[in-house]
Amino acid sequence: MSAAFGYFNAYGNTVRKDSVDYVIHLGDYIYEYANGEYGWGNSLDRIPQPDREIYTLYDYRRRIATYRTDLDLVASHQQFPWIPVWDDHGEYTSWRSLNDLLCFYTICTFLTPLHTPHRSLET
Repeated sequence: MSAAFGYFNAYGNTVRKDSVDYVIHLGDYIYEYANGEYGWGNSLDRIPQPDREIYTLYDYRRRIATYRTDLDLVASHQQFPWIPVWDDHGEYTSWRSLNDLLCFYTICTFLTPLHTPHRSLET
């Protein structure tokens, strides 16, 4: 997902339609790139923070916080449990990969719903 490319309305649609029980996210929850390298956030007033390539765990957390300003994404996290899948293309140095991994586990703590879904697991 790239905040600089646009909005996350697909996540909001699942909430409005109440059409899924959970979300499986297949990697790349955020991107490390600076604004302009993978989408131009200025055109949508959605500039990912910090406005540079990110490296540290603090940077990753700020970037996640930027993504979490999208109301559709927030609604999806509130309504559904998320099942994230690790995705690392292995092109980074070991310290960068460590921060990627720490970020992934940080994200996992954010992916639980804020309340119990209303659906019963029984059929």
